[in-house]
Amino acid sequence: MPLVGFIRSGNGRKCIVHKEGSIYSVASILKVKESDLQRNFYSIIRVHEGDLADPGDHALIRSGAGRLLPPVPEVRSIRDFFAFEEHVRNARKTRGENVPPEWYNFPVFYFSNHDSVIGNMDEMHYPHYTEQLDYEMELAFIIGREGKNIPADSYEEYIAGVTIANDWSARDVQRAETRVGLGPAKGKDFATSLGPYMLTAGDLSRYKISRGKYDIDLSGMVNGKTYGSSNMKSIHFDLGQIIERASDEVTLRSGDILMTGTFGNGCILEMSNQGIPWLKRGDEVTIKSSRIGMLTNKVV
Repeated sequence: MPLVGFIRSGNGRKCIVHKEGSIYSVASILKVKESDLQRNFYSIIRVHEGDLADPGDHALIRSGAGRLLPPVPEVRSIRDFFAFEEHVRNARKTRGENVPPEWYNFPVFYFSNHDSVIGNMDEMHYPHYTEQLDYEMELAFIIGREGKNIPADSYEEYIAGVTIANDWSARDVQRAETRVGLGPAKGKDFATSLGPYMLTAGDLSRYKISRGKYDIDLSGMVNGKTYGSSNMKSIHFDLGQIIERASDEVTLRSGDILMTGTFGNGCILEMSNQGIPWLKRGDEVTIKSSRIGMLTNKVV
């Protein structure tokens, strides 16, 4: 199962594949230059992902890998959708509200800050302006081919793979911003975590349940304690609908990120009536998937 990622290498980065606890150089496996791999990452991975399943000892990286970078060469943009009905219902219930009827009309999204992306084991700096810091467990689908006005049934042609995302949120600030009629802005743009690896499109297809729905589990943990678990199978707006909406009269390009939005039971906000505290400095937050691995960050 090719899990592809990036590590630091000198002043640059090296593309790696993870298999059974070891990491291997993708450039060595495919016998290509690292610069060419970085430049043509999506087309090379799409054509050769089958070759990554059996990397060979010659490509083994024996030195310490260090921390993992976000598993894409560059994040061009982030559209974060709101696609899980259970999350919407749970979150609004804490305010005594129901799911608005308009939510069912089409998948909605906001743009997040693609310049504030951090990777696995990076520190997440607590914003000074919030007292209600939260995590959100999500999946991030990576566009690997340019397209515009993409029909929902054709979405698989444009997906390079998927990784785990943590959409960090300042709930008090987010609440104030959305009451004005805009946002979230400062409630969200300080950090988004992506990682640890990208599950490539070919292996993603192994977990397909129906159009745009996959058997991919996520669990959110704080300091080793599981707070909530869910599965993408329960998504209301499937990935085909998400891509169709995102590409409507707009060109999606390689490196664009489409996030699913928070899974049900995927954040502290949904559990605030259970007495679970907001995050604080020193907390270690992990989002885990049996398909992709563990994305961990410490709040500092």
